[in-house]
Amino acid sequence: MQQKHKYFFICSLLLFGFINLHSQQTQKPTRLLVMQDVVFPYKAMEYENAQKALNDFFKKNKVGISWNTFQTDDYTYMYTVRFSSLGEVDELFKLWDEKIKGTDQQEFGKLFSAFAGTIDHNNSIIVKLKDSYKPENAYLKQGDAGFIHWDFFELLPGKEEEAKSLLAEYKKLNEKLKIPVPYNQWSVEFGENSSTVIFTTEAKNDVDFYTHNKETDDKTMKEPGANEMYMKFISLVRSFRHFNGRPRPDLSLASVE
Repeated sequence: MQQKHKYFFICSLLLFGFINLHSQQTQKPTRLLVMQDVVFPYKAMEYENAQKALNDFFKKNKVGISWNTFQTDDYTYMYTVRFSSLGEVDELFKLWDEKIKGTDQQEFGKLFSAFAGTIDHNNSIIVKLKDSYKPENAYLKQGDAGFIHWDFFELLPGKEEEAKSLLAEYKKLNEKLKIPVPYNQWSVEFGENSSTVIFTTEAKNDVDFYTHNKETDDKTMKEPGANEMYMKFISLVRSFRHFNGRPRPDLSLASVE
């Protein structure tokens, strides 16, 4: 069963990998396919070796796909692929099918069998970039991130617009105070409660993240009305969860054509 799950997982990545190549030439809104493998910790090394071998297979065969990989502290491996429009899926499916059929199917099957027993379960979501805070005085330079933090806020049904307004106020507060910590805000389009808002924040490491997070909270909460704004937002949140993790460039795949 796990092998079948992994096959579906990779097929989806391949398909959206082609979407990624096409969307790089457009200026459409950024969307991400986020495929997740939740791996048994005692099987993590076996899983990673299998993924690296599969990546090498795609590189060798110049399939023309790419993704970025991240790992959370609870051994969830996330593979993200940028694309623009869901409508591109159908026109690119035939291209994907032809590319895969042109590879050594026996070798392809052996690579999938290596994942057997390593994965507890899989899931996937599609998210859309709704807003970003990119200060001119950002403390983190591009390429320096060795840590990433995810915040998932599931909103109460019907409260999305009110929450959106409060999040816009929060961004303005960051701009006013020249907070040097950038972040991205995402909305869920598929695979999770569509009322979920996700924030991603990068840092050099965990100490760097929590240090800047405390400095930001200390500064923003001193502003008149900031606490009231926070309490209003929390009153709209049905559930909250967060994760820490890091980029895994060794499990990522750059496009080779």
